[in-house]
Amino acid sequence: MRIMTDTNVIISAILFPKSQITKVIQNVTEDHTLVLCPHIIDELHEIFKRKFKEKSYLLDKFLSKLSFEFVYTPADIDSARKHLPDMQDRINGANLTAENSKKVMYQQCITDYGSEHT
Repeated sequence: MRIMTDTNVIISAILFPKSQITKVIQNVTEDHTLVLCPHIIDELHEIFKRKFKEKSYLLDKFLSKLSFEFVYTPADIDSARKHLPDMQDRINGANLTAENSKKVMYQQCITDYGSEHT
């Protein structure tokens, strides 16, 4: 399964390396494919620069050791949607909002991790 995570999940894993979320990320990279895009990487750098400047080296260290698939996303999402109406239709048809899909993905990660490590 290919899994894209929220920026906050990665930040938590970096700042709290012994946390449950770090174990989830580890499980994802071992048993699935973690997917990151330029928007996530850019947001991570922005947040570390703004909030955790003294710990920004941890971000680079974490990303350099993290196994992930890097996928291109258009800089202008709205204009790209015009050229991909079938994708928007599938999203609407599945009735998944961005927030719901994050919850589903996170719950699946927790479920997968919990079933293998209990």
